[in-house]
Amino acid sequence: MIFFNLKKDKMSKFKLLEEINDEDFGFKSTFDNEQVKIRKAVRGIIFDENNKIAILSLRKWEYYMVPWWWIEQWENEEQAIKRELKEECGIEIKDIKILWYTQENRWEKVMSDIWTNWSWINLSYWFVGRIDGQKWEPNLEPDEIEEQTETLRVDIDEAIKLFETTAIDNKIWHFVRKRDLVFLYEVKKYYLN
Repeated sequence: MIFFNLKKDKMSKFKLLEEINDEDFGFKSTFDNEQVKIRKAVRGIIFDENNKIAILSLRKWEYYMVPWWWIEQWENEEQAIKRELKEECGIEIKDIKILWYTQENRWEKVMSDIWTNWSWINLSYWFVGRIDGQKWEPNLEPDEIEEQTETLRVDIDEAIKLFETTAIDNKIWHFVRKRDLVFLYEVKKYYLN
């Protein structure tokens, strides 16, 4: 397998990769444009010198995720990636490319002071990056420790297999699985020969 070359980008920036809706999984949606909350995140994969990528194993929930972070209001997508990787992993990444975004439209009943119905639009900006010779040292947050989060280093084919073969009936997992697999397939198709 040959490592991709970010300098010879084969895709345009910020292309909509996939729009995902409740109905895609047979869930009844009462999506309400009046009560919509928009959340923005960066998600992506970073290849090391051995073409391994990091994925997150959330053992408490028995599923996997591509690493991700919320975008703060004061920063753009690239700033969020660089900030979070430095804060949480001790990594300084320079070779990075934001390529696609996905949009998830979902309805959820959320508990705050009372049960409330929310319509969410999750915009995820997907990046591909590379580090050479830096050690990835996750610095887990308390909620990640509670979820028994573990960082796995695997090749992209193994990551795809883990996502494809994990079968749990959980609404969040349906969205995560579809969203993350679409991205992994695209990276493999366009960046790995």
